[in-house]
Amino acid sequence: MYCTDADKQMAINIFLGVYQPGEGIPDIWDLTTDYYLHHTMARVLPSSYAMPNHTKWWQSELIDHLPLPLYRGEQFFFAFNSI
Repeated sequence: MYCTDADKQMAINIFLGVYQPGEGIPDIWDLTTDYYLHHTMARVLPSSYAMPNHTKWWQSELIDHLPLPLYRGEQFFFAFNSI
């Protein structure tokens, strides 16, 4: 019988009690890695964790301090000078 290192590691995980079968837990032979058996924090995302928004990388306060675009600046300039 031919055993891979992954098969040996699965057997060790079962023998040492690292993997404990249960309802709703995938079978050990269906797992591609035993990483999640050894790193329990990686299995569950905290409810307070907010995924970062990678399309809005700036802070909202920054927008108030940016210069106006040319067309908006001209509108502001002409509106201010016509008073």
